[in-house]
Amino acid sequence: MSDYERRKVKLRTFNSAADFVTAEGEHLGVSGWLQVVQPMVDQFAEVTGDRQWIHTDSVKAANGPFGAPIAHGFLLLSLVPMMLSEIIEIHDMDLMLNSKLREVSFDAAVTVGTFVQLSAELHAVYPRKLLTTAELNLTMAVSDKASLGPQDRVCLRAMQTLIVRSKRSNRTGADIG
Repeated sequence: MSDYERRKVKLRTFNSAADFVTAEGEHLGVSGWLQVVQPMVDQFAEVTGDRQWIHTDSVKAANGPFGAPIAHGFLLLSLVPMMLSEIIEIHDMDLMLNSKLREVSFDAAVTVGTFVQLSAELHAVYPRKLLTTAELNLTMAVSDKASLGPQDRVCLRAMQTLIVRSKRSNRTGADIG
């Protein structure tokens, strides 16, 4: 995302676990648009060993079911932390863990050259003495251009659970489990 695009995206700031409680049920925002390019797909294929032709062979994929190579579903999922950092920022926390990922569905193919955008909603918050658990509903849209339009499709849905702990806590990692 360019600096110009980053300035247009308003970050939701959380300064304490209590801020999560206050925002429960709210739509947190959307990320900027990110273009899925072939080098990104190829690098993911190399790292994961998933080198299926539908992802990496442009010529063969052009004659395949989608008319072009498609991004790996797990590549899209791996983009969530980066895109979520364009929606929320967390201060005064010394720990944030991805605890769970549920109800993941890949609803549409994302062809190379298209754009994706993440939307997040704070579904539920479970404050505890030492840690706060936050459940986020995530939706990733895909578009042929970096703007919303009638051709947009949802390509990924998921429920992500984060665990956060304030810096003010004197507890250790053993307190997590």
